[in-house]
Amino acid sequence: MKRIKKFFKKADPVTMALVGLLVVSSIFAWVQIAGTGGDSVPVTGPASTPIESDAPVFSPVDVPVFGPAESFIAPIAESDFTITTTFFDEASTDAAALASSIFYFQIGAGKYSHPSNGASFSATSGDVVDVVAPLSGTVSGVIDNDPVRGTIVTIDHDEGIRTVLTGVYNVNVVAGDDVDQGDVLGVTGLSRLEPDSGNVVHLEVIQSGNYINPESIIGRNIDDL
Repeated sequence: MKRIKKFFKKADPVTMALVGLLVVSSIFAWVQIAGTGGDSVPVTGPASTPIESDAPVFSPVDVPVFGPAESFIAPIAESDFTITTTFFDEASTDAAALASSIFYFQIGAGKYSHPSNGASFSATSGDVVDVVAPLSGTVSGVIDNDPVRGTIVTIDHDEGIRTVLTGVYNVNVVAGDDVDQGDVLGVTGLSRLEPDSGNVVHLEVIQSGNYINPESIIGRNIDDL
């Protein structure tokens, strides 16, 4: 006991504070152990939530893959073809080009002329060949036996493009049909608008109300029109 008193007399304040803190900590630990009967209390983390069997299972979303846009093709199934009547360009100063872009035809005793809003295609051989869809689309109309233009097939395509094929024989589509590019629509035949041209089909291309020269877009991607 004398030694303890002697220690406290000589101890500096800092040492005294440390000793006091140690004593208090020891007493607190003893109380905690005594209160729990000496049993340790397990420390656990947050409980995990089990996945219910009827919970929705999400699958990856299927993203549609689009192929490249189509390129415009000629309306006949023949790579060796002739343009018998060309597109009328009122700004042209080429007399020969203008002459080849006007229809001259006769109905009864009357003779008429009409500028071409498209181009007429004929197999160079002169044979009857298949008329095909220049682009994929939906047939929006079929007019049978127009007194001047013959049978007319109209197809609506992407990019606001419409094609009108006139003088088509043996038509095998009706309004509402979906057609793929190259599908057969009918065959070429003789035309009242150009009786001297042999077996032809006339094609008009319209985009946003404007006529486009078919010759200028053959082989071009429709996204570029």
